[in-house]
Amino acid sequence: MLFDFNFAARINCPSPGEGESYFEDRNDVKGVIFTTYEIITQDDSLRSTSHEDQNLGNLGSKWVKHPEVKLDHPVESYQLILKQWRERREGDFHSGNVPRPIEWPAMPKSP
Repeated sequence: MLFDFNFAARINCPSPGEGESYFEDRNDVKGVIFTTYEIITQDDSLRSTSHEDQNLGNLGSKWVKHPEVKLDHPVESYQLILKQWRERREGDFHSGNVPRPIEWPAMPKSP
């Protein structure tokens, strides 16, 4: 499991200033895929690219596992799971009976 609570934001959040706003350039799907790529390959060269310019196509189709990284499945298995998850997430979330999103207070402003 990967968590990035530092930049967590709810989709369809009110306008900036009323909570942690969601920005498509920082969407969680893209973030998880980039983070998984970095963990497997130990290649963090794409961190210097702004979020707006990060493109999943830049990762290439062949990820080369870093020799010191230990995985319990082949790299391709991780890529397939990420691809399937991404496709599910791109689907329609509003069809069906889903509960209301969790409401949480906005983070306090820094002193």
